[in-house]
Amino acid sequence: MMVTVKNTYYMMAVNLLYTISVISSIALRFNNIRVGKIHLVSNEIVYIIPLTYLVLVLKYLKEDTSIITTCKIFIGVDVFISLYFVVVKITAKNISLYYLLFLLSIIVVIIFIIQSARIQNKWLAYPMFTYGLAFLFITLLQLVASIIYSSMMFKYVSLTEVFIPGITFYILFKVAKYLAIDKGLNEQMI
Repeated sequence: MMVTVKNTYYMMAVNLLYTISVISSIALRFNNIRVGKIHLVSNEIVYIIPLTYLVLVLKYLKEDTSIITTCKIFIGVDVFISLYFVVVKITAKNISLYYLLFLLSIIVVIIFIIQSARIQNKWLAYPMFTYGLAFLFITLLQLVASIIYSSMMFKYVSLTEVFIPGITFYILFKVAKYLAIDKGLNEQMI
C-alpha cells in the first residue's frame, strides 16, 4: 500500500470501525455482558491495520530503522498479548504469566515512547509520543485494576480505551495534513 492522502483517509475509515468496536465492547462490559472472542479478535484486526499503515508512513518519511523496528515490535507484542488473553483464560496457575506479560507490555511501550521522541518529522513525532504515553497510562490502569481485582474498576478502566482510537485519528489527521502540504510543495517545485 502506498502512503497517500487518499489511503490515509481510508485508514481513518478503518479507525472509525475500531472506534465503534471499542465503544460496543465498553457498552457490553457496562451491561455485564461478556465480550465474545470473535468481537475481541475483530477489535485487534481493525486496530492493527492503521498502525501497520503508520509503519509504512515512517518508512515513507525515511525514519531511522530502529524506530521502524520498535514500532513493529510494539504492534507485534500488543497483538500477541491481546490475542493470548482472548485464547487463554486467566487462572491461579497462570497468573504469574499474566503479570509477566503486563511487564513485557510496559517495557515495550516505554521503548516505543523513547523511540517516538526520536522521530525526525515533527508532524508525526508529537502524536506518536502522545499515543505511547496514552497506551502506557491505560496499561498501568489495567494493571492496577487487575491487582485490586475490582470488576467495577475494570469497567471504568475500559472507558480509557477510547483514547487509543482517538489518538490514532489525531495521528492520521496529522499525516494527511503533512502529505497534502508536501504534495503541494512538490507540485510548486515542478
